[in-house]
Amino acid sequence: EKTINEVAVFSVQDNYVTPDEPTAAMLFGAFGLRAFDVQVRQLDAWMTVAEVRDNQRIWATARFPAVTTSAIRVAIHAAVDQWSRIVEVEAYEATPAPTNVEPAPADEGFELRADVRAIRRVTEALARHLGVTVP
Repeated sequence: EKTINEVAVFSVQDNYVTPDEPTAAMLFGAFGLRAFDVQVRQLDAWMTVAEVRDNQRIWATARFPAVTTSAIRVAIHAAVDQWSRIVEVEAYEATPAPTNVEPAPADEGFELRADVRAIRRVTEALARHLGVTVP
């Protein structure tokens, strides 16, 4: 089981023969998913945690309150051409907020002191999201 709070759903790009690396700004016209729900498995039932409607993005992101689950699914309700074409689904593990963070006094500028372990957790979560390795 994992605790997640975000799911990204990637639709087929219009130029599917030679697609580009997807970005959050890319829109579709021919093959995308217009409406879907993100559901998680809770006990013996599926629970909807996010609804995406009127979507026009290749890379659609759904954020929701953190939930612990062993499975996710995407229930598609509408597509441009009535075919459900999903290229990829990514679920992101919820990361705890940094702890022991306290701002410096106002007369010392913008210095920020933080727990190094908390910074490392945030850095690792970002690296997983971007698909890179942190040394």
